[in-house]
Amino acid sequence: MPAVTFHESTMTDPTNLPRLYGEKEIGKILKRATELQHEEPSAPSAGSMSLQELEDIAAETGIDPTFLRRAALEIDTGAIEVSTWGKLLGE
Repeated sequence: MPAVTFHESTMTDPTNLPRLYGEKEIGKILKRATELQHEEPSAPSAGSMSLQELEDIAAETGIDPTFLRRAALEIDTGAIEVSTWGKLLGE
C-alpha cells in the first residue's frame, strides 16, 4: 500500500495562522492603544463616544450590545466605578 502524502496546498501551515488573543489580552491591548494615542499629540482624540458608537465597536468585536448597554448603565448609575475596569482587565 503506498504511503499517503499531503501536498502543501491542501494542508494548513500553522505558522501562517493569525495570532489569536484571549479576553484579558484584548482588554490590555485596547487599553494600551488608547494610552498610546492619548500620549501622541498629533493623534486624533477619541476622548468621548456616544453609546451608539460604543455599540458599533462592540458589535464589530463580538460583544453583545446588551452587555455593553448594561455596563454603561452601571457606570451611569455609579454601580461600578470607572477605576474598577482596571481591576477587571487584570491590572
